[in-house]
Amino acid sequence: MEKKLDLRIQKTYLALTAALLSMMEEKRFEDIRIGGLFDRAMVRKSTFYKHFGDKYELLAFVLRQKQESLNARLAAQRVEGDTVEYYTRLIGLVFDFLADNEALVRTAIQSNSFPLILSILSEQIIRDIQQQLKGDARRGKKLPAPPEVMAPFFVGGILETAHSCLKRGKPLNGRELQNQLGVLLTRFYQSPGAAPEPAQ
Repeated sequence: MEKKLDLRIQKTYLALTAALLSMMEEKRFEDIRIGGLFDRAMVRKSTFYKHFGDKYELLAFVLRQKQESLNARLAAQRVEGDTVEYYTRLIGLVFDFLADNEALVRTAIQSNSFPLILSILSEQIIRDIQQQLKGDARRGKKLPAPPEVMAPFFVGGILETAHSCLKRGKPLNGRELQNQLGVLLTRFYQSPGAAPEPAQ
């Protein structure tokens, strides 16, 4: 019986996630009506409120699910101890996600709720990177700044680069941006006191 209940809950979450994402491709988040979500997902009002307080809680849930998916893909590709490689792959996965969901991302950018969406999306990534940096420090890696400074710096740079490209109407070339940001990251991440590489 418990297994059946779990399956029903999973189906409810999948239906609500699909409904929210499809509606966000059509209109700004603040224009989405909760009743429209029920109808699109074919979920009862009482069922929705059993799991989520409002559409903002649903949005946070959906973005966390996306983040967990990114984390799983990153963990599968992990190169232990190679921090620059870790960040380069993270950058690639973030841009792949943005390119795969470009219509959704463009609509989100036009939304008055964009700062909230960006905050939810970046919060977990920052925590993950802080953990990676703290692990680097424990393994003896000399960091150019504390993890609490470096993590928001990296995440802000990645997301603002993507935001800037999309605002200009420029298509996201994930591989090209990954390579360019990887070069910047390598230079930034050199041990303190190391001589910088000459500019090409």
